[in-house]
Amino acid sequence: MTGLLLAPVLFHHAEVIGAQLVILREFQQPGLRAWGESFVATFFFHTHPFVTVGAVGSVALALSRRDPRYLVAAWLLLLFIPGLQVCRIRYLVPLFPLLAIMAAYGFSVIEPVRLRRFTAYCAVGSSLVLALAVYLPFLKSHSLANLKDAGRYMDSLAAQTFLVETTRPTSVVNPAVTVPLLDLYTGKSVRYDYLALGQPSAEELARLSLRFTWSYTNPAYYAPPDDFRPDALAIIWGAGETPPPRSRYALTKQFVRSEKIYNFQTYVGIFLPFQALPPQGDAPDSGPGE
Repeated sequence: MTGLLLAPVLFHHAEVIGAQLVILREFQQPGLRAWGESFVATFFFHTHPFVTVGAVGSVALALSRRDPRYLVAAWLLLLFIPGLQVCRIRYLVPLFPLLAIMAAYGFSVIEPVRLRRFTAYCAVGSSLVLALAVYLPFLKSHSLANLKDAGRYMDSLAAQTFLVETTRPTSVVNPAVTVPLLDLYTGKSVRYDYLALGQPSAEELARLSLRFTWSYTNPAYYAPPDDFRPDALAIIWGAGETPPPRSRYALTKQFVRSEKIYNFQTYVGIFLPFQALPPQGDAPDSGPGE
């Protein structure tokens, strides 16, 4: 039934979907062979063990009850895990709600009701603690958070137009992909000269694991017109790089927070023209983590 409903859409967008399947075959499939995550890590660390145990127990419970309704929640998980042996957690995350439904089905056999509720509360409570005490602080320390902080700082300035520049990358990621992310966090007008960065050679691209970031092109509305005169600069650089000095601009604030894990880092510096600098003593200083 699902296939019949999807068939017209798949046929209408056959060209786009076909190109995506080519990417999956030529790029993603070799990566899946090279690296994966164990089911132990996925279902006993990234999910609470109670949920996993409840879901596994629900299979036996459904078989004993001969309940065909159970397949509504279980068939996708059974297809992806025992069937296709998908070991990448990012492909399994959309199925976690179904895992929770399966676990709830398994918990239904627990008596008394207070014990059943206690088991569910343990799973939910520990998950919230892990999310708020571990993952959220890590995300706040991530270097990509510099783009958010820089965007908010740009909104606090009188400058209305910003020219974004990126340095020549030392990592395998095209830094141009950070420009829309910076634009997401600021209401100011952002321009970026995409072609000024240059492209790696075809031989280099063939060896890059994240070469799809180089096939991406920023939307045309980021391109500065010929007579563009920005009110300020926003320079994005990465680990091992140094933003070049600007003769008519002064660095007023930089955001260099880093989790010190990934090779791809995003540091941001905001430059204002000398005549636009605030009086001495009123210049903004760098806060914690900057």
